[in-house]
Amino acid sequence: MLKLVNSDEVDSPPLLRRTSVRRPPPPSQTPDDLTWLKQLFCGGTAGAVAKTVTAPLSRVAMLFQVHSFVSTKGQQNPDYAHNLRAAFQKVHQREGSLAFWKGNGTSCLHRFPYSAINFATYEFAYKTMTGVVDDRAEKRAEASGGEVG
Repeated sequence: MLKLVNSDEVDSPPLLRRTSVRRPPPPSQTPDDLTWLKQLFCGGTAGAVAKTVTAPLSRVAMLFQVHSFVSTKGQQNPDYAHNLRAAFQKVHQREGSLAFWKGNGTSCLHRFPYSAINFATYEFAYKTMTGVVDDRAEKRAEASGGEVG
């Protein structure tokens, strides 16, 4: 009578042994899988850092926009500055370096929850839509980004 033997039970050279193909664990079991709170924190932090980095440009843009409203009556409203470099120099000379980040704390208070929810929702939608790996995964990834943004 023939007996079926598992290939792991037979002492054969390693190259001749039949090895099973290991599949990656499902997305919910990967070791680097972020929890919902970690995703919220990471997204919020990224948004606040990005807002802080771009704060000087936002400050100068705001000054360009509102300068004509702040000028004195009876005079023709001059431009704040003729170019971006002159505007940066003017702010730095008048108010110092920290003036570029005026109002940044309030912006970060607004940006943190917005970015956190946006990032976590994108990750949830991406994982939901790309649960099965196939050739349409890239289209579903684009769709999840469109759903969020």
